[in-house]
Amino acid sequence: MPATLDEATLRDRLAVADAAVIIKLGRHFAKVHTILKDLGLLERSLYIERATQVNQKIIPIATVDPAAVPYWALILIPSQTQPQ
Repeated sequence: MPATLDEATLRDRLAVADAAVIIKLGRHFAKVHTILKDLGLLERSLYIERATQVNQKIIPIATVDPAAVPYWALILIPSQTQPQ
């Protein structure tokens, strides 16, 4: 789902999802971070920047500088019920 969604819609969709991908982070990162924290999803979420490129980064969300998040970054929230 796009991070560009309004906060209420994004929160409602994430509250019922077992797994999710949030795309188009950019300036919406702080909003998404707050929602993930409120819903208890932050610890299992992965921040991915420049996916599939040689300079790809997969890092814990806690280490992300919100001011440096590009538009094409994403957050992956793996399933809690499916084996990984």
